[in-house]
Amino acid sequence: MNEKIYVKVYVNLVSNYLVGNHHSLYYFYFWKSKYFVCFDSFRHITSINGCVSKWLTQPVRKHFRSGRTYSYSSKWLFSLYMYCLDILRGIFVMAIKNVTVAGSGVLGSQIAFQAAFKGFNVTVYDINEDAINKAKDRIKGLRHSYKHDIAATDADFEKGLANISYSWDLEKAVANADLVIEAIPERPDIKKDFYSKIAKMAPKSAIFTSNSSTLVPSMFMEDTGRPSQFLNMHFANQVWLNNTAEIMGSPKTDPAIYKEIVQFARDIGMIPIQLKKEQPGYILNSLLIPLLSAGEDLWVKGVADPQMIDRTWMAATGAPMGPFAILDVVGIRTAYNITLAEAQAHPEANTQPLADALKGLLDQGKLGVESGEGFYHYPNPEFKQKDFLSI
Repeated sequence: MNEKIYVKVYVNLVSNYLVGNHHSLYYFYFWKSKYFVCFDSFRHITSINGCVSKWLTQPVRKHFRSGRTYSYSSKWLFSLYMYCLDILRGIFVMAIKNVTVAGSGVLGSQIAFQAAFKGFNVTVYDINEDAINKAKDRIKGLRHSYKHDIAATDADFEKGLANISYSWDLEKAVANADLVIEAIPERPDIKKDFYSKIAKMAPKSAIFTSNSSTLVPSMFMEDTGRPSQFLNMHFANQVWLNNTAEIMGSPKTDPAIYKEIVQFARDIGMIPIQLKKEQPGYILNSLLIPLLSAGEDLWVKGVADPQMIDRTWMAATGAPMGPFAILDVVGIRTAYNITLAEAQAHPEANTQPLADALKGLLDQGKLGVESGEGFYHYPNPEFKQKDFLSI
């Protein structure tokens, strides 16, 4: 018995194929009937990609009509069409190759090296030469962690370093970017200014993402000049170990762009956490921030010192770290910027005393793990000592 193939093709999913989602383009079913092709509604991607998709689908739309059947030989026409689609996808459709990471703090540096480690061309941007020099040291300082935690070799690490270039010239940094990952301070005014600038500098095809911890993409989508190509991609600290990337679009984010960023996250070794709607704090911080806030509140009110608060949490729950150890990893600067923004936006919340307390630590140069001191001393913090939980 000669089996015929029933192929249901959703032309609106050609867009997905063009941006790399091969498996969703078509579905195969085996029937005894003749070769059959069914089309559903078509949907553009964006600009060039949408035009290419429409052009590519027109011949097949014209040749096949929904509900009509064709002889078995029609599959060869479809195969030829798919072959041409493969070729044209490589010519017309942008694949992410060049990544610019703007902001070279704790997370920015980690994101940049992780992408470079996975083979992408990465440009690290920061505001001046001093910041760039610190970024170079910070990234080189990741060697031990990569060797110890994921068994990377020196050769692996050097290969990653070779994929990174640095610039404090913003226009040059984004000139060839396929993807810009923003990891600058958590202040809306700074972010809005940044996006307004790169909107005029970056290629029109470039995708912009924000690593913002608490701010949603709709706050900045119009500033980017490309709301359909803008979304958030939030990383956890120590990205090579805590390898999650929380991906959150705005109501205007193109679904095809969203899927492309999901694939990029996978390509750099992350587990993509896909959010269905905007949520300040995503999933991780929606769970984590109440813990940190409760600890900070106890500290500022003088109920207990940071070490006692951490001891309580660790002893009672078996957790390896308490809220203040976590704050050291996150970075005191980040915690301060978030708290200050909250104090300014909602004075009634009475968070200014906490902002002042955190500012006091910053003024002393206590930035957390980054500077070697925050609530604890590094690289051998007190909470990791055997007697930390002793009676």
